[in-house]
Amino acid sequence: FAVADGKLLLIDVNNNLIMKTVFMNNLNDEILYANDVNTDERGHLFISVNKHLYEFDTTGKYKNEITDLNRNAVLTAWFIHKIYADKFGRIWLLTNYNIVLVQNQEIPFTHFLYADAKNNFVRSLYYDEKKDLLFAGCFSGGLQLYDTVGNALWKEPLTAKKVKDVLSIEKLMDDKYLIVTYGFGWYTFTLSTKQLLPFDISTKIKATLEPNLVRFTNNIQRLDDSTILVATFKNIFRCVFYKTALKSAVPLLPVANEFQNQINCFFYAQDKTLWTGTSNGILYKIDKNLHATTYIITGTYVVRKMWEDESNIL
Repeated sequence: FAVADGKLLLIDVNNNLIMKTVFMNNLNDEILYANDVNTDERGHLFISVNKHLYEFDTTGKYKNEITDLNRNAVLTAWFIHKIYADKFGRIWLLTNYNIVLVQNQEIPFTHFLYADAKNNFVRSLYYDEKKDLLFAGCFSGGLQLYDTVGNALWKEPLTAKKVKDVLSIEKLMDDKYLIVTYGFGWYTFTLSTKQLLPFDISTKIKATLEPNLVRFTNNIQRLDDSTILVATFKNIFRCVFYKTALKSAVPLLPVANEFQNQINCFFYAQDKTLWTGTSNGILYKIDKNLHATTYIITGTYVVRKMWEDESNIL
């Protein structure tokens, strides 16, 4: 294999005859400087042209350009001078000013999206293990539904006038789901009919809960088959449900706490500790004995999400 003047040559070394010539001027519109060629143990042929790295097979058939995840060339400037492909699926590139390592392996992920939707700004997910369905709640994009391999199951996302910004999703019954929206309260979604209706909350509970008062980052967390913790920017509420009825909503933070209107997110840990993150960089911890501790994060960072690993480290 040889590269010269924008061409790939396949040469039979037994008789020095050129078996095939591949012109690479259709790969891009730059002035071509084909610099190096190399193969790996799997029969991949790599050619550097300017700042680009192309892959062929050993018959000279073009396969693709190797790029970053945003489909940019492997270099931003200058040229690739030498290529070395090792047995571990790595490609080493010697350039004008550095050595670049390319991990030439399949990336094991699937892109879930509604290709023709206004946007796919996913804010929340809920996976229904019994039905093998994945719900995605979007910001300014409504509700999406997928199967487990990423196929969109509706022609377009489901939206309503007040249900376009979905912060959280949770299942209440076999066919009914709780939808928490940004600024417009709660809704009940019936899967079989694709119907969205305002969630019925008694006047007394609504006065305490104030479900419309939410931040973009507020979340919910299920504790058991009837209890879901729900955040607003004022408090964290222990909400008890019976089927699709909300029986009670009890605030868990002191009413006169110093974080009023600052609550961004929370997490209820395995040791029954409630952690609250705020928009002014403060963590508020209430343990199972109701003892409260305050932590201030240096730098006044906004706390947007918390989670716990298997070692119980938050």
